[in-house]
Amino acid sequence: MEPFKTSCLKEWTYSKIGLILQNGANYVKIVYTYAAVALGGALGGAFRFILTIIFPFHNWPWGIFTANLGGCFLLGFLTPILQLTKSVPLAVKKGITVGLIGGFTTMSTFAADTIAMLQNGHLFGGSVYLLATVTGGMGCVALGSVLGARKQTR
Repeated sequence: MEPFKTSCLKEWTYSKIGLILQNGANYVKIVYTYAAVALGGALGGAFRFILTIIFPFHNWPWGIFTANLGGCFLLGFLTPILQLTKSVPLAVKKGITVGLIGGFTTMSTFAADTIAMLQNGHLFGGSVYLLATVTGGMGCVALGSVLGARKQTR
């Protein structure tokens, strides 16, 4: 390397290290949040997979349906509680909501299962699955929100 490039690289590195040290607490919080979301997502995906083993797809994707509606309820229930609980760190809140519940629920598999049902001639079942998941998910979030808000006010 030429001396000039080495010098520029060193200056850039020192300035970045100084910035990291100056804002170290913020970087640590960001790293913890990313790690919590990653861990939560891995656990949520694993729990969803277990549901698909317990409730395999036989004319109706019960495992995915259960995961999506259960996740909607949990998100609705926990959101008001976590928003008002100041003692829970942001990393934990994001790890639970974005990571765990986000990994547990799945829009892509829901969409793929719906299309597969429709393409295989199960027009009624596919349509019912589509409507039941969307309306059921909205209802579960609403019910969870009401119950979570009540729990928080107690």
